[in-house]
Amino acid sequence: MKKAVWIKVVSIVVFVGSVLGILMGVTKMPNEENNGFERKLISNEPIVPSRDWHYTEDLAKIIGYSNSSIYIGGEMPTSFLILQRDFSGKDTLMINYDIPPKKMVPFQSFVDSPFLYIHVNNMRTILYGKFPNENLSISELKGLSFTKSIQISNNSIIVRSFTDDMLNQVFKKIDLQNGKILIDTNIAELSDNSAGMMTDGMLLYAKPVNKLLYVEFFRNKFYCLDTNLNLLYKASTIDTSSVNNIGLGHENESDSVKKLVPNTSRVKVNYAVFYDSNFLYIVSGKRGDNQSVASYNSNVNIDKYDIITGKYTNSFLIKKANNKSFKSAMIVEDSLYALFDNQLRVYPLDN
Repeated sequence: MKKAVWIKVVSIVVFVGSVLGILMGVTKMPNEENNGFERKLISNEPIVPSRDWHYTEDLAKIIGYSNSSIYIGGEMPTSFLILQRDFSGKDTLMINYDIPPKKMVPFQSFVDSPFLYIHVNNMRTILYGKFPNENLSISELKGLSFTKSIQISNNSIIVRSFTDDMLNQVFKKIDLQNGKILIDTNIAELSDNSAGMMTDGMLLYAKPVNKLLYVEFFRNKFYCLDTNLNLLYKASTIDTSSVNNIGLGHENESDSVKKLVPNTSRVKVNYAVFYDSNFLYIVSGKRGDNQSVASYNSNVNIDKYDIITGKYTNSFLIKKANNKSFKSAMIVEDSLYALFDNQLRVYPLDN
C-alpha cells in the first residue's frame, strides 16, 4: 500500500516537473530577445561596492543626505532612519502625526537638511519644517488630489494632479502657505485619457540646476521643465519602447466605491531615477543588444543623460547585492549609495 502511494507521489512530481520544463522551454523570459538598441558602456565590468551595511529595519528609499548622514525613509511616512555616512552609528526619527492606516500610502518623503518634508497623498497633506527640534507645519491642499509630488522650496511644491474630468493629469505649482495653485501646465504627450495610468512616472527636482524632470515608467520618454512649469525639452531614453497601450477597468473597493485600474499588465521600462549636478541617471528595465542576459540580470543597469540637453551620454553597471531587489539610489559627492533589500551599498564613482 505504502509503495503504491509513493509511486503515485513520484509520478505526480515527475509530471509537474516535466510540464514546468516544457513551459520554461517555450516561454520567452524577460529581456531574452533583443530590444533594438545598444548601450555605450563605460566598461563591461560592473562597479563593485567599497562598503556594505546590512539592516533589518523596514526601509524603502534613500530620501536625502547631509555632511555626516544618510537619511532613509521607511515603508510608512511616520519614521525614518538617520545613518552615519561612515556607518559608525544610526538613529531613528519618529513623526508624531496621526495618519489612518488606509491613508498611509502613497506618500513621499524628502530631506534637505535640516528640513524634512512629508507628502501624504490620500490626506492631501504636506508636513514640513526643521528637524529634530521643531514642530512640523501642516498644509492641507483642500480638494486637490495628487499622484506625484516634489518639494522645490520651503514654500512651494509641484504636484501631478487630475483634470476636472479625471481623464488626464497635469502639473501644478502650489503655494504651501495658503494652498493656492500658482501655475498649472498640461504636456500634450502626457494626455492619455487613462487618468494618467499609461503615462505614470517619476517626478524629481534636480536642485543643483533648478530643473524638474519627469521620467515615464512604461515608455522611453522623459521631460524637463523649469520651476514655473515651462517645458524646456522632451527626450527619449535609448531603448525602443515608445508605445504603451492599455485599457481601463473598474475594481470594486466597496459597495459604493469603484477604483479605476488598468486591465492589462504594464511593463516597466524605467525603474528609478537620481541625479547629480550634471546628469540624470535612469535605472533601465531593458537589456541592450550588446549585453548578455547573464550580465544584465546580475547588475543594475544605469544610463546617463545630460540634464541640460537630455542627450544620452553613456552607461555603467553596478554589481547587485546577491538575490536582493534594488530599491533606490542617490549620488553623494563621489559615491553612489544604492539601497537593496536588507542591504545598503556604496559604490565609488569616477566621473
